Amino acid sequence: MIISLCGKITHKSNNFIILENAGIGYQIFFNDIDKVGLGEELGVFVHEYVREDKHDLYGFLNFEKLQFFLKLLSISGVGPKMAQNIVGLGIDKIQKSILEGDASLIQGIPGVGKKTAQKIVLELRGSIDKILEKSQVNQEVVSALTGLGYSRTEAEEVLRHVAGDISGTEAQLKAALKLLGR
Repeated sequence: MIISLCGKITHKSNNFIILENAGIGYQIFFNDIDKVGLGEELGVFVHEYVREDKHDLYGFLNFEKLQFFLKLLSISGVGPKMAQNIVGLGIDKIQKSILEGDASLIQGIPGVGKKTAQKIVLELRGSIDKILEKSQVNQEVVSALTGLGYSRTEAEEVLRHVAGDISGTEAQLKAALKLLGR
């Protein structure tokens, strides 16, 4: 199972990128096309969707988007393309919409009918806070780690693993470097 890929973007389309890693180009369906540049080195979290006639990769810039995507896939009637389009609306907007019980935002996505949108809102309403649990990461530490050559994704991910009782930029940076050194 592939969970993440790093490589160079060799092609961009309106809904996918080709990420080259070790001489292999991976087609990854991707919503954040405008946030990445051609020729840029990129690390993405991916979901490998395998069916009898398909083998697709769906990519996300952060782990929270991937988690939300997977939760959407667990809902009957929601496929990967629909789930990715929903995630593409923005997690904060979707969270607000679900907490308010308003299905109109989700219903506005092509291929999502009124009943499916209502079903998504109902199924996610009780668990939305657990799905979208966000840990605050120290942006100074993220900047320091990216300055040392780590990707933004790697930096944010390692900071989520740094113990919550470690405070202060210097202490968090030391703990993050220790974890990255393993």
